Amino acid sequence: MKSLANIGERLRVFLEAERMRPNTLARQSGNSSTQIYNILNGRKYGTDKLIQILEALPTLNMVWLVSGVGPMYVNKVEASSSLANNSDSSLLHEKIKSLEKELENMQAMIKLQDMTIQAFKKSSEMAETSLMDLKRIANFYKERSENILSSKSA
Repeated sequence: MKSLANIGERLRVFLEAERMRPNTLARQSGNSSTQIYNILNGRKYGTDKLIQILEALPTLNMVWLVSGVGPMYVNKVEASSSLANNSDSSLLHEKIKSLEKELENMQAMIKLQDMTIQAFKKSSEMAETSLMDLKRIANFYKERSENILSSKSA
């Protein structure tokens, strides 16, 4: 069933490149979300499901999806057929897409890290405020204890 898993992996790559969620593909292709996730995870599915997906994604190269050969997009197949270095052009474009996706992921990670830093700063401020409150309470009881002790000795 390795070929089913490979098709699922390639479909996942296409969806990521298109920034499309599996649920969106399910709606567009007339499949259930569960069926799309089954395909993405390499589980068994009917060819009718695959045909529905291909019909919903006209830019997806069917040959690439099934075999991994050629470019991911149909229009790239047509455009690159006139080029002598078809595979080089395709690989370069795939690499560019991959790097763009990696850049987006890094930007998202930086944003998440900034949010985490802000949360830690807020927590630190709250802890500092709590510490000052505890010091005031401790001083209050210390002074009160001293006043009680001094009034008993007087």
